[in-house]
Order: sequence, then C-alpha cells, then structure tokens
Amino acid sequence: MCDKPIVTIIGAGRSGRGMLGEMFYQEKNYSIVFADIDTGLVQGLAEQGYYTVEKKNLLTGKSRESIVKGFQIVDTVNDHLKYITCLARSEMIATALFPSAFDQVAEDLAEMIRMRKEQKNDSTAAIILGGNFVGLRQYFEKKISGSLDEDELDCFKKHIALITAKVNRKVVYPEVCRKDPYFLEGDDKDILMVDNSFLFPDGYQYPSFFVLKDNMEINMIEKIWSENLRHVTFAFMGTYYGYQTINQAVNNLYIRKCAYYAWKEGRLALNEEYGLPVPDDEAVKVEFEKFASPFFRDQLSRIGREPIRKLKKNDRLVGPALLCMKHRIIPYFITRSIAYGMFYQDQNDKEAVELQNYISDHGIERAITHFCELDMDDVMENSLFHLILCNYNEIAKTNIIPINENVTYTN
Repeated sequence: MCDKPIVTIIGAGRSGRGMLGEMFYQEKNYSIVFADIDTGLVQGLAEQGYYTVEKKNLLTGKSRESIVKGFQIVDTVNDHLKYITCLARSEMIATALFPSAFDQVAEDLAEMIRMRKEQKNDSTAAIILGGNFVGLRQYFEKKISGSLDEDELDCFKKHIALITAKVNRKVVYPEVCRKDPYFLEGDDKDILMVDNSFLFPDGYQYPSFFVLKDNMEINMIEKIWSENLRHVTFAFMGTYYGYQTINQAVNNLYIRKCAYYAWKEGRLALNEEYGLPVPDDEAVKVEFEKFASPFFRDQLSRIGREPIRKLKKNDRLVGPALLCMKHRIIPYFITRSIAYGMFYQDQNDKEAVELQNYISDHGIERAITHFCELDMDDVMENSLFHLILCNYNEIAKTNIIPINENVTYTN
C-alpha cells in the first residue's frame, strides 16, 4: 500500500464507509485505511476484506453497487500506536464523527502531529473534517492547538490544513439482511464539497470528486440550520405520530407543512444574517420528493437519535430559532419542532430515555432551559423559552391528529 498516498478515514460507520471510503476507493489512486473504536467492527471488516455500497437515485430508484476492498483497518484503542503511525504517514485524513468523539480524535491528531515533529516529517497533509457541528473547524483547531508546544504548533500551522467538508450522502443499513453484513445503502451523491484552504502546492491533483468551495463554514451552517433542521423535524414529529420511516412522515400533509415552514423560517434568518438566498419552491419540491421516495426508507430512529445533542443551543433547532429571533422573525414552527423533540421517545436510545426521565422528575420548564441551554435572564432566550413551552403545552393538550395524505409535497 505504500506506493500510493494514504488516506486514513477516522470512523468506519455509515458516512465513513458509505461515502468517504467508497468515493476514495473509486478514485483508485489512494491507499485507504479505516480507523474505528469498535473492536468487533474492526475485526469483522478485516476478516471479510470488503464491503458493498448500493447507490440509488431517490427519484427514479435506479441503483448501482460498489464493492470496496483492498483497505486496511485499525483499532484506535487496541492498536493505538499503529493508528497514530497511519495518521502520521497519511496525505489526507478524513473524519466522519459524532460530537461525542471530537475531543478524543483531537487528542489523537495532536499526538500524530507530535510524531511527525519527532520524525522530522515536513510533508504537507490535510485533515478533512466531517461532522454536523456549527464551528467544526474552529473547535478542532482550538483543541489540537491547546495540546501542542510551540514547536509542534509551528509544525501544525506550516504543514497541516484543517478542511471543513460537507459529508452529506444519505447512508443507511439495509432493511433486508444481506450476505454482506457490512452492506450499506445510500443516495447517488458523488461529490464532496470541501473548503478551498489546502496547503498543497500549485498543480496538486485533488480527488476528482472534490468540489473546492470558499468559506465552507457558512455552507455548513446552511446545511445544519436548514437541511438538518427540516430532517430532524420529520423525525421528531413522525416518531410522535407513530411512523417508522421518513417517507411515511413526509407523506403526511400536516408533518410536511410543519417541516416546510420551520425550514422557511430558518432560511429567512440565514438570508438576513449571511445573505444566503432562499431556494425557490420548485427546488424545495424536488427535495421533498426525495425524502418521500419509496426507494429509500430511512429510519426515523436513526434521524432522531441522540435528541439531547440535537436540542442543544448551537445545534439544528435552537441555533436557527435564535437567529430568527435576532432578525425579528418569529420561529413558531421551529419551536414547534423543538416541542415535539421534548416528546421524543425511544427505549433503545440512552439520550431519549434520559430526556424523558428528566422531564418526569423536573418538569418541562426546567427541561427546556436545561437541554436547550437557555439563559432566562436574556430577553431573546427567555422569549424563545416561552414559544417552546406554549407549543409543548398545546401539543400535550390537544394531541393533534395529523392529516394523512399520501401525496408528494406541493406548497
């Protein structure tokens, strides 16, 4: 594997394997190393030696399969030195992580930089950061820099670029058991938008699937406070009304309308703050048709999982709601989505259980301020609290039965 530049992908789950790994494999000129904390996954993938990704057009159902093989995989804990060595030898490192893993991975990357410094490795490398988190690059830069001495920090700044990426292929585990236990299904998105801030020299041959964009941080805010806002609204509302998959929820007129107007509130605020134009209704219609597609049955339990994380102040609901308040836009439908999030239940999800236990023990008012991280002495945040509470009480009192119409979205 040493004759090709190495890309190490930290996180061998859905996005790590189903998007990053598959796309780098199709490029053919990289040696791929996966790194994961799950010992069973590491051992299973190493023994099997391949996995399959089915990419599907969500509007037509047309699909094609890719078999990814010839990779290495390391255990980030039990093979820690090998893992750090792989990172130090990599030309690119790509992450597909939940926020709970950010701090540990930042420590690992700092350790990698120390190894490079000790080995006098002054080659240029890039860390491609994937994760649904506003301020992702700044978070990692602060965490990594804080673990380095002056000389190591100089090595970091001179030779390693932190690159924000939009890892947004929809990838799920199949509903039907396959011979390949590591089989994944996803849409046919074949580009990866990355920030145009690499340190590679002029003439460097970037992967063909890279789309270099200026200021990807704004693009990620747009994704999290717009696309993900809509997505989680389907999950919270759909779960409340007993649906299992996103296409079931989207095909419900009431849920679809609430998700649309929550999205619209967020888009109006993004336009005011960043000058991001609001997509026209035809573009919105296409997106809703993809969500409603019978060819891709994404589980609501996957989309809504870890509700405590998704209800935090800077995340996909409270973040855009506060941005609305800043620009005098009433986030009625966003706060309705937050209220449905407070009802979210899933006995297999630790955060969902914790959320409901907290509400039971302390009441909804304390739960809103606690989980949404609201400062009640702040006028704007206090107003947001009351909007959420009013929506919650209305839902609890009326238990609205949504209109169920199996039609595609029209505004």
